[in-house]
Amino acid sequence: EIQAGSFIAIGCGLEESVRSLALSLLTRRRSVWLVVDACGFWNRQAAELSIKQLAAKGAPAPSDRAVRHGAGAQVGDSTDRRAGRSLP
Repeated sequence: EIQAGSFIAIGCGLEESVRSLALSLLTRRRSVWLVVDACGFWNRQAAELSIKQLAAKGAPAPSDRAVRHGAGAQVGDSTDRRAGRSLP
């Protein structure tokens, strides 16, 4: 088992692989950060639903800029440019 304080979830297949991984970690009471700007997707509608689902389960979704600058943005913060909006 990996001993880590937090996990950063990025990758392709946001609506499939990334969502499954993040939900599994959250089920194990791990801290997960979903960096939406660093995720790809095949189905926009499913990806947006996945982001909402992970946010509801407690996975913050800061922008890549907020992560790089250590802002620790939570979903809905002013530094999170995707909060409440669609994917670009």
